[in-house]
Amino acid sequence: MPKINNACGRLSAILLCLFVFYDYSAYAADAALSGTFTMFKPGASINSKVESVIDRVLSLNKKGKAIPSATELAPILEYMVVADGSSRSPHPEKRSEGVGIFWRQTIDKSFDACLRYFYNPKISSELLYPAAIRRGYLLPDSEVLNLEKPLWAMLGEFAETPRVLRNNEYEEITPDDFSGSYYVYKQNNMMLLFRYKNTPMIMSITWQDGKSETGKKGGFVPPYSNWDFVFTKDEGGTATGLGWMSTYMYASSAITLIFPVDDKTTGYSMFKWLKAGWSGMNVVKRSHILSGADRNFAGMMTVMDNKKGVSAEHLEAINSTAHAYDRASMLKLLEPYSQELARLSKNDDILERDEFQTLLSGGKYIQGLTDDELRSLIKLNMLKRKLGKPVLGG
Repeated sequence: MPKINNACGRLSAILLCLFVFYDYSAYAADAALSGTFTMFKPGASINSKVESVIDRVLSLNKKGKAIPSATELAPILEYMVVADGSSRSPHPEKRSEGVGIFWRQTIDKSFDACLRYFYNPKISSELLYPAAIRRGYLLPDSEVLNLEKPLWAMLGEFAETPRVLRNNEYEEITPDDFSGSYYVYKQNNMMLLFRYKNTPMIMSITWQDGKSETGKKGGFVPPYSNWDFVFTKDEGGTATGLGWMSTYMYASSAITLIFPVDDKTTGYSMFKWLKAGWSGMNVVKRSHILSGADRNFAGMMTVMDNKKGVSAEHLEAINSTAHAYDRASMLKLLEPYSQELARLSKNDDILERDEFQTLLSGGKYIQGLTDDELRSLIKLNMLKRKLGKPVLGG
C-alpha cells in the first residue's frame, strides 16, 4: 500500500485554484507589503529580469545547478508578492512545457495555519484537494517526510540562504469537465525554505517526471462541486472526438510562492506551464489552465473556509479513521453509495453511456476498486458529511 504521507503530495494541486480566497487586487496596497516590496507595481509586466530568474529556477532540476540565494531570487519574489494575479494579468513566456500563466490569490488564514494544512504528513491530498486529486502521495525518498519537526514550527529558522528539500510524488487527478479524461503521473519537486526582507517564504518548484500514463475516461454526477467522480479503465475522453484518442499530459512545471501578507492572511502565487494533447500536439490554452485553477482552488477553500470548513486536526482524524478499515468493511460501508451512483448515472448524458453503465450497473462499481481507491472514496464521503454536503446513499 502506498504511503499516506502527503506533506507536499498536493504540490501540483495546490497549483490550481480560487473561490473563498479574496481577490488580491484589494490587498495590493496592504501596509504589511507596500513599504517593503517596491520593485513592481500590481499591474506591472513580467520583465526580462523576472523571465531570467524563472529560467534559472526551472533549471534547478538539472544536476550541479547552484541554489540561488533569496537576494538572487529578488525579481521573481517581488513580482509574485505584488502582482495582482487577476485574469487580466500578464503571463510568462511559453516554454518547453507549453503555455504558461501567472495566478495569484490571498488566503484568509495566517501563514503557519496554512502550513498545517499544506505540509501536514497526517493529511492526505484527496482531503485537501477534493476537486483535483483522487489519490496522491509522496514517495519514500522524499526529504520532507524526514523533518526533525513540523514545517510550521521551523519558521524562525528560515534564512536568506534557502534550505532545500527534494521530493518525489505520485498523483492521480480527477477528470476535468473539458475533456472528460483523468491522468496518472509522477513529479519531481524542490522546496526552498528561506527569508526575504524579513519575510518567511516557501517556494515550491515541480517538474512532471516524463509523460503521464494514457488518459482514461472519467465522469461525474452533477454538480461538479459535489465531487462525485466515476473512474473507468478505458483509455480516451468523453468530449466529442476524444473517445478513441490516446491523450497524455506531456509535460508540466510550476513555481509557487507562499508567504505571509500580514498576521491573518497568506499570499499564494503561481507560475504554471502545461503541455497536453495527442500525437505530440499541445492543445492546452491559457484559459484551460486558469479555469482549472479556479475550479480546483474552490474545492480547497471549501475545506479551509473559516466558518464552514474543516480544521486541520479533523482532517487528520478522517485520514486516521479511514486507514483503520479493512477491505470487507469498506465494501460494506460503500454499498449504499454504489447503488445510488448507479441509479443517478442513468439520468446523466455522459454516465448513461454504455462504457459507464457496464461499470456501474447493479451497484458493482466499488467491487472493482483497489483498497487504496476504496479508502480515498471513504475519506471523501467523510469529508463531505463534515462539510454538510450530500453523500450518495446517505
